[in-house]
Amino acid sequence: DALCVLAAGFYATYDLRLFEYGKKVPPLPLIKTKIGVQALLSCLMLAFFSENGGGLSEASNYIHELMSNSSSDAILIGSAALWSGLAVNAIAPFLQVGGQQTVGAA
Repeated sequence: DALCVLAAGFYATYDLRLFEYGKKVPPLPLIKTKIGVQALLSCLMLAFFSENGGGLSEASNYIHELMSNSSSDAILIGSAALWSGLAVNAIAPFLQVGGQQTVGAA
């Protein structure tokens, strides 16, 4: 429950900052920066907090093995990555910026 409250606090801060910076920065550069920072933080977390110290090289080996062993698994995982990367983390936030500027933070 505490993590849900913490996440809600972070999201509220994100909404308020989005409203503030959305007035100063056009939507496309703002979303590009957000996605770039998220990707960088994800790679850093993968590198530093992975099991057995494998990090990025272990993830790279996993993807290579996946591609060479089973194309159906690779297509399934690739589709999920494309959906979460493009639809959830790119298109939806881009639309949110425009909507946020119209409506404002509540």
